[in-house]
Amino acid sequence: TTIREKLTKHSADATCFVCHRNIDPLGYALETFDPIGRWRANYPKPKGKGAAAKIDSSGKLPPGEKYADFASFKEVLQASRRDIFTRSLIEKLLTYSTGRLMEHADRFEIADILTRVQSDNYGLRTMVIEVLTSEIFRSR
Repeated sequence: TTIREKLTKHSADATCFVCHRNIDPLGYALETFDPIGRWRANYPKPKGKGAAAKIDSSGKLPPGEKYADFASFKEVLQASRRDIFTRSLIEKLLTYSTGRLMEHADRFEIADILTRVQSDNYGLRTMVIEVLTSEIFRSR
């Protein structure tokens, strides 16, 4: 049984489906990575059983956007959720680097960092520099 089959069976329960409809599509796209981040095309071969199952990394996000594999999943995220993803990554970098959760009062500086990152074509280097030179980080 593949993970997808197990999740389909589990989310058949209406109570479970409420959460799984949002998280499963993200997980399907990331199934091509093993637990330590290495790329894989097949699940590990079950001990003493048949051949390893091929990974199906296709899915459909709750708003209806479909993707066929990890590459098209990235394209969907870039096309429709680039700013949301970038803001979230900025918040996570700040949370990790300061050792505290971001508060409502931090949203203005996070928005300023996002604007500067957007103006530099969403560069990761720019994002890290902006986070590390931000007042939030320097005043931790």
